[in-house]
Amino acid sequence: MAALTADIFDARDRARGVQSPWTVANGQVIYANSLVGVNSAGFLVPWANTAGHRFVGRAIEGCTGNTSVTPAVTCIVSEFDELPSALVASGVQASVGALISCATDNPADCQLGATANVKAVGVATRFRAAGVLDVRLFNLIEYHGLN
Repeated sequence: MAALTADIFDARDRARGVQSPWTVANGQVIYANSLVGVNSAGFLVPWANTAGHRFVGRAIEGCTGNTSVTPAVTCIVSEFDELPSALVASGVQASVGALISCATDNPADCQLGATANVKAVGVATRFRAAGVLDVRLFNLIEYHGLN
């Protein structure tokens, strides 16, 4: 799969977590229902397998960062969220409890195990079918503490 190029709208994917505004990095495009993190400067960016990024949650809305305006553009992010029926390559019943990582902002890129530059973004909580798991996403504090 690849990084998102448009908002994702799915009736199953209603925000389940705590919703908070985060200031978006200048020029960064965040798509609705994409995975997001903060960069080393503390601004919200699309999630990527980039050293220094810290996972925050799932964007509830789409937005484009503009730090030249006052106030700067913010995006509402759902923390403590879950991805129901996430496609996870090689996901089986024994995967429940396993750490899940993602190399892009696209939830369909979830995988078991780690990526090269960033930590796991969540944990598998339910097996639904081969390659389909519910994933409980970490928030920023859990990302730091549980990995």
